[in-house]
This record gives sequence, structure tokens and C-alpha cells, in this order.
Amino acid sequence: MLKKTDITHVIYDKNTWQILRILREKARKILSILNSYNIEAYVIGSVARGDVNKNSDVDIVIPNPYSPYFIEDIILRSCLPIYYKEIVMATPSSVIKVNIYIEEKVCISFPLVSLSDLEREFLKYCGSISYSDIVLGKRIAGVNKKLCLIIPTIYGHISYPVLLNKKTVANILDVSLSIIQERTQMLLRRARIGRTGLYLREIIPPEVSIEKVIKTLSQKDPILRNRLRNFL
Repeated sequence: MLKKTDITHVIYDKNTWQILRILREKARKILSILNSYNIEAYVIGSVARGDVNKNSDVDIVIPNPYSPYFIEDIILRSCLPIYYKEIVMATPSSVIKVNIYIEEKVCISFPLVSLSDLEREFLKYCGSISYSDIVLGKRIAGVNKKLCLIIPTIYGHISYPVLLNKKTVANILDVSLSIIQERTQMLLRRARIGRTGLYLREIIPPEVSIEKVIKTLSQKDPILRNRLRNFL
């Protein structure tokens, strides 16, 4: 149980509700397009939870691997712009992801190989909703980057520090304690020593083929080549 003395009640002002409406409408349009192709996709983070601000991103996640060409083709057929693309790998053991930005702060992300159970569980940890959820105006609980559990209310949300009771937070979100501990350790380390570099981050101009860049990078990097052996 969450102790009432540890809960902070946050009431949104008109500006916050307006930002949330704008960001969720952007997410709805993208999810609608992906839904029409029967692609499982979610908007995650603050847009799913509701605790947005003027600097919030719209993060659309496709949890299953797809050909980059296929996803790009859908985006372009839908008359959405491609701002830039990137291939990202946080650590040598992490999943390899493609991020396609259609605006500076609007990103469609998908893996090139299957997510691990823990990586998939991250969607529930941070909060994620589908196209049907967003149409219904649903908001969902999740943990933000400040390690606070955000639970939506009709007036805004309540905030609870994860470090006070990790087990309770895991039970509320229906996730394993492992994902709570992993994210806690990572964010506390980042707060202590600063953001660490990614193992791989390759920015790709809109007109350049992602597949060609992946093949070139894989020829130089045996770790990447091994992780992508079923993709190449």
C-alpha cells in the first residue's frame, strides 16, 4: 500500500491539459496509421500517463521487429515527413533500435531483433497505451525519469517515489521487480556520474537507406554483426 503521507497530489492547469491534448492528437494520428496496417504500436511515457510539459516528446514504440524499409514506406505513403533517422544500441548487449523522427520531438521506434522480456516489460513500467486506448481518452500509470510512480487522476495525477517501496510499485504496475531495480540503478547512476555514451548511435539522413548503413556498420563491428545475424 502507498502511504498517504508519501503521496503528492498534482492538479493540472489549463496549459497542461492543452499540451496533453495536442501531444495525444499527434500520437493518435500515428497510431491510427500503424493500426490500419495491423502493426502493434503504443505511445509511451508522459503522453500515456498525462504528466506532460512543453518539452515532452511523443514516443511511439513498435515492440516487434520490422524491416526499416517497410516502416519508412508506410510513413511516406501516409504523407508524414521524415526529419531524420538513427540506429541506436545502448550497450553491446542491448537491443538494436531504429528511431525515425517525423518531427524534432516525435519519434517512431522499433527493434531490428526481438526484445527481451525485460525490454518489453519496460513499456508497462513507463506507461504505454494503444490506439484504442487513446481514442477512449485513457491514461495509465507508469514511472517517470525522476523515479516517481505517476498515477492519473481526473484532476491530474498523484506522484509516489519509487525508492520508498519498489515492491508496491511493481505490484501496481504488474511488472517484475527486476525492471524496477534495473531502471532505478541506471537512473541513479546517471544522476551520480552524468549521462553515459551509447555503444552505437548512427544518425542517418532521410534520403539514405537504413539497411545499407546497417550492413556497412555490421561489416566493421562483429558484435553488431552477431546480434543482427538473422536480419542481415
